[in-house]
Amino acid sequence: MRTRGPRTRQPELDGSRGAGIVESILALLADRGLEVAAEARSRIAACRDLDQLKIWLLAAAQITDPGRLFD
Repeated sequence: MRTRGPRTRQPELDGSRGAGIVESILALLADRGLEVAAEARSRIAACRDLDQLKIWLLAAAQITDPGRLFD
């Protein structure tokens, strides 16, 4: 019987936790007076990778141009 080695998994969106991070990103950008384009808002909301959402949350606290969020 062939066995598989350990899988490397990216953390997937955990319902309320992921939704909370999405809301936090958008709220932080809004509070900082940064207007988020509809396309960027959709991309953030559609993301299912918790690690990526955390990266964007930290970036949202530092960027001055919302277009740089995904750099």
